[in-house]
Amino acid sequence: MEAFGRKQMGLSKKNIEEQVEALRKACAAGEWEDDDKKVFNFEMDLFLSFLDGYIDGKPVEEVITKAEPLKSLATYVPRNVEPAEGKLTLSKLALVKLNGGMGSRMGCKYSKSSIEIGSGKSMLDVAVEHVGKMNSKYGTSLGLYLMSSFYTHEETQKILTKYKDVGFPIESFLQHRLPRIRRDGNLAPADPSASAAAWSPTGSADVFQCLISSGIAQRLLDSGVEAIFVSDVDNLGATMDPALAADFLASPHDVLMEVVDRRQTDKTSSGVVSIGGTLRYVEFSSFTNSKEVAEIARQSGNVWCNSCWFKLKALVELEGSGKLAKAEVTPTIADARGHGPCLQLERLLGVTLALFDNRGTVRVPQSRLLKIKTTEDLFLAQSNLYENHDGVLQVSPKRQYPTLPLVKFGSHHHHIGHYNARFGNLPDILELDHLTISGDVSMGKGCVLKGTVIIIAEPGEKIFIPPGTILENKIVSGSLRLLDH
Repeated sequence: MEAFGRKQMGLSKKNIEEQVEALRKACAAGEWEDDDKKVFNFEMDLFLSFLDGYIDGKPVEEVITKAEPLKSLATYVPRNVEPAEGKLTLSKLALVKLNGGMGSRMGCKYSKSSIEIGSGKSMLDVAVEHVGKMNSKYGTSLGLYLMSSFYTHEETQKILTKYKDVGFPIESFLQHRLPRIRRDGNLAPADPSASAAAWSPTGSADVFQCLISSGIAQRLLDSGVEAIFVSDVDNLGATMDPALAADFLASPHDVLMEVVDRRQTDKTSSGVVSIGGTLRYVEFSSFTNSKEVAEIARQSGNVWCNSCWFKLKALVELEGSGKLAKAEVTPTIADARGHGPCLQLERLLGVTLALFDNRGTVRVPQSRLLKIKTTEDLFLAQSNLYENHDGVLQVSPKRQYPTLPLVKFGSHHHHIGHYNARFGNLPDILELDHLTISGDVSMGKGCVLKGTVIIIAEPGEKIFIPPGTILENKIVSGSLRLLDH
């Protein structure tokens, strides 16, 4: 990162401030609504604060190498709640989903939340179903709020019209955007109306600033809401748990971060550690060349779910203190069409939580982390391995093994369009341990996969698994030879 930052880019704060001022003047002279001009100027102020944080901040490597594993970690044990307790608890809660992603890893050109999970229901449909069932069960009006990016907001607004009669609040609010910075140290956008490629979302921690600036935080406080649960819209396991919510409300914590135990099969390398006695989220994959950081990651023993509970009054106090505007900035590199590799500045949810005074971490069941990042994840979620119970995806009781199958796809199945085209419908995988598919492989309807199944089509060859085929501990090669594994 540093090879593309600060000194190496010849980054001049004065030069960027002059370009920001030019953008402000162009905005003022443009035919924009007054409210839109106010938002744009707010975003320019936000960008300059991000820039200060990036230029003046310590290199993250210096901070992370001081990390230590958490000495103790509370464990949440799910329990049933009585209707009265559930109603009282949910009346004090709101649910926020981070809805800014496009599913670019899967080649999506639309909001990831609109990807179908099963039975004709999208990720967003499942979230709405869950909130509706909770409200019906406890006689509440728990609200669902979506932080959408400039990539997903317009599409989300159209989708939300189909939920207009659900009987509880559903609202999408727009995440801020910032200019990207080109390798030559200049801003990517030449004017306020520059294409989307010139801009970047502000990062997941912008949920705090957006809730304040949109007025939603104050509205919720005025209605009696005390706390918010935040999670990614593509984490199908991050549901509203009344018992966990009640425990948080009764605790002294201002913030509670959810983690699960790290498994050998976990692809994510994020976790929560202690740095100088402060709980801190770390994206360990940012330090692939550091053996020291890799060892810290191994010892951490947990995976951060990117889910947390926080109390609204603590957020309002944090914003009023000015600390929120000085949150740590994380630099990343993005290939911006028409601009080449660009630097973009973000504030991450897990990092920004360190600003709250009373922080806590809780180990939750593995079922609360069901992220859909890749087509391998989607394959599992869409399969008969999971059943949808009132908007909560649960592993089928027919699955006899305690662990989930390990699934690996080659590049032919990484794009969601290719993935959909190659499966007539998904196979029965209730007894599957391990699946590897590489090359141009398609599968007919009604197939059953058991044990370890490896299907490899050599370059230039195609494999079609006929409908109704049962493969158990088999290797299928390009010539369709079936071998015992």
